[in-house]
Amino acid sequence: MKQVDKELIRKILEKYAKKNCDYLKQATVLIDAGNARSMENSQLKATFSVPSPIHVKCGNHFNAVEFFICANQMLYTLSGYFASQQGLAIQEQLIDFDTFLTKRETCYIARVKEVTFRRPIDPKAFYGEIIIQKDRNRNGQKFVEAQIKFFDDNGGHAQGTMLLVMTS
Repeated sequence: MKQVDKELIRKILEKYAKKNCDYLKQATVLIDAGNARSMENSQLKATFSVPSPIHVKCGNHFNAVEFFICANQMLYTLSGYFASQQGLAIQEQLIDFDTFLTKRETCYIARVKEVTFRRPIDPKAFYGEIIIQKDRNRNGQKFVEAQIKFFDDNGGHAQGTMLLVMTS
């Protein structure tokens, strides 16, 4: 596992900081070295903190909204890391980091496919993991399927799957 530079994370998650919901604090990655053009089998592990939810005025709990935001942040961070290191392959194009930053808001569509909450997670301090299960290029788009889980030190646990579509 390789530590992701905090400055790189800051740049990748800049749009979240503007809305005060940059929850991902640090991350490590593991890239399948034998498959440099694909994100398949890549992993990211992260630590998170949600000081205050952005969608409700009272209460502080980890629910589907935080699951989606944190899963997005892991996907963006892993994609951005790929772009910064070796380029992000979408069809025959290799997207560099600057292009990734420009396109991330207009060319990415993310959807949670399923979520299961097993035990409540403490939003003040928890962990996340993402494993890319599939990475396919089709019709000028990159389709990435990921297994995601979140957990805390007190047995809190949630997991799910997510689909990310990237256009070039």
